[in-house]
Amino acid sequence: MSIINDFLKVLSVSSTIEAEENYTYYNSKHLIDISHDRDQLIYVLPVLIGNVADQVIDFTITIKTSTPTRINENFCRNIEEKVNEFEEQLSLEEKPTIEAEIRIQKKPGCIFDINAYVKYLGALTIQESMEKLSAFKVGNKSSIKFKVWHDFDVQNTGAFIFESVYPDHTEAEEKNILIDAQSKIEKRDQCAHFANASLINLVPEDLDYKKLQHPELKKYFEKLYCASLLIFLSDYSAIEKNTLDYKLKGYKLISDSVDFSKINNVGLSEMTEIYSWVYTDGNFADKIGLARNIISIHLGSNSLLSLQSGAFNSVRSGYDLYLKDNVKQYIEVKNKIVEFIQSQSDKASDMTKNMFSMFKTGIWAFTTFFISVFLLRVVGKGENSVAIDSEVYTVSCLLISFSFIYMFIACVEINSDKKRLLQKYDEVKQRYSDLLDAKDLDAILNVEKEKECQEEYINNKRNSYVGFWFLINALLSAVVSWLRFCPQ
Repeated sequence: MSIINDFLKVLSVSSTIEAEENYTYYNSKHLIDISHDRDQLIYVLPVLIGNVADQVIDFTITIKTSTPTRINENFCRNIEEKVNEFEEQLSLEEKPTIEAEIRIQKKPGCIFDINAYVKYLGALTIQESMEKLSAFKVGNKSSIKFKVWHDFDVQNTGAFIFESVYPDHTEAEEKNILIDAQSKIEKRDQCAHFANASLINLVPEDLDYKKLQHPELKKYFEKLYCASLLIFLSDYSAIEKNTLDYKLKGYKLISDSVDFSKINNVGLSEMTEIYSWVYTDGNFADKIGLARNIISIHLGSNSLLSLQSGAFNSVRSGYDLYLKDNVKQYIEVKNKIVEFIQSQSDKASDMTKNMFSMFKTGIWAFTTFFISVFLLRVVGKGENSVAIDSEVYTVSCLLISFSFIYMFIACVEINSDKKRLLQKYDEVKQRYSDLLDAKDLDAILNVEKEKECQEEYINNKRNSYVGFWFLINALLSAVVSWLRFCPQ
C-alpha cells in the first residue's frame, strides 16, 4: 500500500519522471494518460485527499494542460463541476499523455517516499543532518516518530522511529531516553568542548543504527553514529559543513579532520564499547582520561577511525591498574610480558643449539678416534688381513653404544627443558591475571598459540638432530663391521 501510488492510479499515470522529498516537501513529476476513469476522480480522489489532510500543510496536483488544472481541497468542494472542466481541458490535448506534478508541503515527521527521502538525507552535510535531527528532539520527551505513507516494516534508532501509517504494520514502542541523553551531554561537557553543542543535542544512542533494515537509511545513520562517538570521546570537536574536526589528547596528541562521506566503520565496535563503558557508572573523569591515553596508542594511523581490535580490553585493564597505581604501570606490565615472550623464544633456540653441540661433540670425538686408529692400523696390515682387529672393533662398538646413550640423554634433557619452558607461559599468565583483564592478557600473551609454536619448533629441531645422529651412528656401525670382517 502507498498513498502516492493510490493517487497515481486515480490519475491513470503511465510513468514517473522523478520524485524528490525532504523534511518539508514532497514533489514528483509523472506522465498521465488522456484516457481516465471518471468515477475514480469523482469518488476516490476526494477520499485520498481527505486521508492526508491532517498530515500536510498544502497538497496540490497540477495537470499541465494548456490551462493548468490544480487539484486540491478546493477542487473537491464541487467535484463534479471541477471534473467536467478537467475533462474539457484534456479533450483539447493532442498527445496521448500529459505531464502532472504532485507537490505536498508536509508537517514534520511525514514521509511519502522513503527511497526519495533517504536519497535526500544522503546528500546532506553532517552539519545539516545533525542540526535537523536535533531540531526534532527539542521539546520531545519520548522517541520521535516518522510516519511512512506506504508499506514499511517498523524500524528505529534509539530516538527515531520509522513506521508505516497502515494498520497491518506493528507499531514501535516509545522509549524515553531524553533524561539519560542529557546526563551524558553534561558529562561530555565536563571534559570536552563541542563547538556545535548549542545546535546539536544528539548522543550516540539516538543514532544507533543496528535495528534499521533499509540499507541506505542504515548506512546514513551508521555514519552519524560513528561521528557522534568521535565527538563524545575526543577533547575537542567541531562540525563545519561536511567536515568533523577533532582532537584527542592522550599519550599522543591525535588531531584529524574527517569528511562525512568518507567515514568508515573500521574501529566502530571498539569505540562503541569504550563509549558505553566510559559513560556508565563510575568516575567519569578518570575513565575518559584513561580511555584517551589508551586509545592514542592503539591506532593504526593518526585517526580514531583506525582504532585497533582489543583496545577496549586494554582500556579495562588499564583502568584496573589505574585503581591500584596508574596507567603507566600497565605499559610496563605489557612490556614485561612482551620481553618474556621474546626470552622464551630465545631459550627455545638455545635448547636446540645445545643439543646440536652435544651431537657435534660426540660424533667428532668418535670420528677422530676411529680415523686415528684406522690410519695407524692400516699401515702395518698385509694384503689379506682385516683393517681393524677385535680389540679396536670392541672399543668402536662401545663408543657407538655410548653415542646412542648420549643421544638418549640429550633427548631426555631437551624434553625436560621443553616442559619447563612451556610451563612458564602458564605461570606468567597466572601471575598477571590479577593485574590485567583476562581478554587483554590473552591478546598480549596468547598462551596456547605461543606454546604450540615453541613446542613445534623444539620438536622439529630435536627430531631432525636425532634422525641425523642415529643415521651417523648406524653408518659408523656398518663401516666398522665391514672393516672388521671383510679381508683387505
